Amino acid sequence: MTSAAWELQKAIYSQLRADTDLRSLISNPVRCYDEVPEREQFPYIVIDEPSTLQWDTTGDYGKEHSTLIHVWSDYEGKKELNLVMDAIERSLREFSPSLTNHNVVNFRLQMTDRLKESDEQVRHGVMQFRVVTEETA
Repeated sequence: MTSAAWELQKAIYSQLRADTDLRSLISNPVRCYDEVPEREQFPYIVIDEPSTLQWDTTGDYGKEHSTLIHVWSDYEGKKELNLVMDAIERSLREFSPSLTNHNVVNFRLQMTDRLKESDEQVRHGVMQFRVVTEETA
């Protein structure tokens, strides 16, 4: 059986890379990674490894995934970071991907945060999504 976490990461990656707003803000193709290449140009997106919590009922089995998406920008000011984070939120707002051997029961943005890194030039946005999946057999 395929991993729901891996299927989910691939689906989010495909969705963000195909988003026309993100293409106009970041690049075409969208710079979206799980491992950032050395000396990558800003801005870019990183999809983090989700943490998961197992659940089951009498007849169902699934997982709750806490997926973090990071946005990195060196734009002077907050505009670029906010535009990219807003575009990600819009792209994933009604997102219900098809996963192999899993159904997405719920996909919701839980939290966002904007940080300034210690070098004072780089800004870091964090978005946490809660995704509940169940196995289909």
